[in-house]
Amino acid sequence: MQPHDYTPLNPAIRGNPYPYYAVLREQAPVHFVEPLKAFAISRHEDVQAVLKDPAVFSSKTENLQGLIFDKKNMGEEFTRMLRTPALVGVDPPLHTRMRTLVSRAFTMRRVAEMEPRIRALTRRLLEALPQRGEFELLQALAVPLPITVIAEMLGVEGERHQDFRRWSNDVVNASTVALSRSGAHPELEASLREFRLYLEGVIAERRTRPKEDLITALLQSSEQGLLDAEEVITFVRLLLIAGNETTTNLLGNGLIALLRHPEQLEKLRARPELIPNAVEEMLRYDSPVQGLFRFVTQDVELSGKRIPARSVVMPLLGSANRDPRRYEEPERFDVTRDHAQSISFGHGIHFCLGAPLSRLEARVVFEELLPRLRHLSFASDQTGEIDWAENIFLRGPRRLRLAVELAPQGP
Repeated sequence: MQPHDYTPLNPAIRGNPYPYYAVLREQAPVHFVEPLKAFAISRHEDVQAVLKDPAVFSSKTENLQGLIFDKKNMGEEFTRMLRTPALVGVDPPLHTRMRTLVSRAFTMRRVAEMEPRIRALTRRLLEALPQRGEFELLQALAVPLPITVIAEMLGVEGERHQDFRRWSNDVVNASTVALSRSGAHPELEASLREFRLYLEGVIAERRTRPKEDLITALLQSSEQGLLDAEEVITFVRLLLIAGNETTTNLLGNGLIALLRHPEQLEKLRARPELIPNAVEEMLRYDSPVQGLFRFVTQDVELSGKRIPARSVVMPLLGSANRDPRRYEEPERFDVTRDHAQSISFGHGIHFCLGAPLSRLEARVVFEELLPRLRHLSFASDQTGEIDWAENIFLRGPRRLRLAVELAPQGP
């Protein structure tokens, strides 16, 4: 295995990127990935340096379009989506203004107030599981919970979570298509258009019938000249997607890690007070977001290698989280690990706004699930390779079938 073997476009590497990360960290910590025309940044110290310096490493989507995306494959709707960048695709001062608009909804206090509702939703979903038998995790729990939570915050109907999940998948798949230069995909274009039209309808309805929700708050900001109409749509789309992708992948990746390390699962069942720490270890061990793109605004040096201005870098969060320079025995999954704090939610001004909510949802799920378990394992048809989602940086199972035996619950 050599550094030039690494490219996140390879499905086999996406299935298990960690051996490749180890090679990159030791042999080529700043490595040019030819298919993507971008430098992979793999060491924790360098990844952190990239994320905390937006002046040198810009997030502006407009700077990245012509360098990493193939415009022939982007399609009209995907191009339109990039043309109005979301919070993750802008720099200060615009980023500061946009983040301020929604940050109040994601404060630690506001998120903590949501715990009773999240716990009630989790219990309802768990009660629908078979007492003994097999089920598909994403459909039964890992998708409907976070989508319902973010949909309620936005004020849109949670019963459309299947549509939200499909649209979310298609947005991230459209990004992969534009990166891979694999040709046009009209079905993705149609789905993105359907998503936009749906949001336009919800926003139009909220203009005449405002509610106590995030969409109404964004529209009020629009009326004050802080956001234009297209930015409101982009913001809502970002929150719907970001509000479910990270938590869904965290739950899927976390359960895979526990089932592959049954001694850790038993330790967690015996000591439920470890659950918050275990969530941090799940985030570190198999990050829901493996990497990002940044545009280099000036010549810079990382790990002794010069990166010229107008280059693109890929800070690899998944690699940083297993850097032995930062973590002792990083390849070991340990729910009792001290200082398991990861870089999975980013760093600096773009630290994930929804991190407290995602952590809360994961903690509640494991607090409710583990005491009910008599037995949990992979289903009979899930003993081979995991079917990982087809995205270069969002990592999580596309489907995950489990076998369960639950203890009877009292009235």
